[in-house]
Amino acid sequence: MSGESADQLPTRRVVDQERGYDVVAADRLKGYEGWVRSIFETVREHGISEEQAQKEIAVAMATLALQRDVAEEEERTANELAKRDALTGLYNRTYLDEILGKMTTENTPFAAIMLDVDHFKEFNDQYGHPAGDVALVEVALTLAGKMRGGDVLIRYGGEEILAILPGVTDEAIVKERGKTMVEVMGSRKINIDGKQINITLSAGGATLRQGEAPLDLIGRADAALYEAKRKGRNQMVLSPAVQ
Repeated sequence: MSGESADQLPTRRVVDQERGYDVVAADRLKGYEGWVRSIFETVREHGISEEQAQKEIAVAMATLALQRDVAEEEERTANELAKRDALTGLYNRTYLDEILGKMTTENTPFAAIMLDVDHFKEFNDQYGHPAGDVALVEVALTLAGKMRGGDVLIRYGGEEILAILPGVTDEAIVKERGKTMVEVMGSRKINIDGKQINITLSAGGATLRQGEAPLDLIGRADAALYEAKRKGRNQMVLSPAVQ
């Protein structure tokens, strides 16, 4: 049987060498079942017993079902990859837009923590961009290990990583989570050309204000991140929930 779906089948004549009969597949039949039924009717016209025809159709149906399962799995995989950053494996901005839309529709509060690798440009200049890629992957893996169920990590851009914490409204929790991420990364070293290099992060966090747009919340987390850098880096700064 062909791997094509029934509505993609061209009109053609298939010759069965053992039995010596032709099976004509109709052009663009509607649905797999219709295609298989047409084969059933055709083989009956050529003197094949009904029992043998049923066996052949069962095989055809099983094959088609498997092909559908494979196609659906490939589609799911493609959809998932479209939401992922190719380098780090974290979610990308496309998925961020999706979850922000969902949380807005469902009126789900959330908190955001924006993180940035300290002195990343200098790191790239000294060790090279491939080493910078290694550092970003290591940061992503380390932060992913500190996420809880429902949390989402986004590669926001360049060396910036955004943590979305659905349902979190307590500023103390946000501050503690951000502080933990900074401290865990600061305690690790990564191997670059045989050298153990320390990578630090700065972080800024915010909880959702009443009536605030999600992107405004993320903007406040980003502003808090740059306040952390201004204060000396390798630390967490929280944007106050009250203006």
